[in-house]
Amino acid sequence: MSASLRADKTLVSLVVAGEGSPVRRIAPWLKAAGRPRPIAHDELLSAREGANRWGCVVVEVGTANSDGIDAVRAVRHAAPCVALAAVVPRDVGDLVNRVGEHCERVWVCAPDRRCAEAFARRAVALRACRGNRSVASVVGECAEYDGLDAREAELVVHACAAECDGDVCVAMGIGDAWRAKLRTEVLRRTHAGTMEELVNRVLRAVVYGGTAVRPVARVRTASMRGTR
Repeated sequence: MSASLRADKTLVSLVVAGEGSPVRRIAPWLKAAGRPRPIAHDELLSAREGANRWGCVVVEVGTANSDGIDAVRAVRHAAPCVALAAVVPRDVGDLVNRVGEHCERVWVCAPDRRCAEAFARRAVALRACRGNRSVASVVGECAEYDGLDAREAELVVHACAAECDGDVCVAMGIGDAWRAKLRTEVLRRTHAGTMEELVNRVLRAVVYGGTAVRPVARVRTASMRGTR
C-alpha cells in the first residue's frame, strides 16, 4: 500500500453482526482501513458517538427482522462519507436493492478475504480523496437549482439527520401541518417521489461527489434549450 493510502491508526473498521455470525470473521481483513471492531446491532447506538473515526463499516442484514436495514440507515446518517458495505443472505428478493440505496458494496453472504481487503483499501482511498462537503452545502446546491426557500432547505437538512417528525417540528418551531406542507412543496420542487429518495440523493452526493439534483431535470432543460 502506498503512503497516500496508509490508514490512520486511530480509525476503526466496524463490523456490525450478531454473535457467532460468520460475518464477524472478516473483521481482521479490514485492518487497512482501521482497527477491527466487531459489535452487535444493539451496540450501534452507543458506537455512533465515534462515527467520525470510522474508517469503514460492514453491516450484516438479515431477513428475520429489520435490525440490519435500520443499522445500515443509521450508519449512513451518522457518517455520510464512510465506506459502507452490507452482507445479505441468499434469496432475499428486493433486499439487495433496498440496502444498495445506502451502501457502496452489497455482498450476498460473507465475502472472502480478497474482497474484504479490497474494500478496506478502497475505503482508505475514498477517505483520502474526499473533500469536506457537508450535507448543508449539497442541500444548498439543490435549493439554488430547484428554487427551495430557506425553510424548505432546512427541512431537508433535518431529514438527512434522520430526525423524527416531532423533533423536526420542535427544531424548526413549526406545527405538524406546516411541516407536512413544506414537505409536499420540497418533493414537488425537487421531483422526488419520497423524502427518503431525496435524502438518499443528498447523501450519495456527499459521499461520492456530484450533485443531488435530479439528472432528468437537467436532461430535460438541456433538451429544451437545444430545440430553441
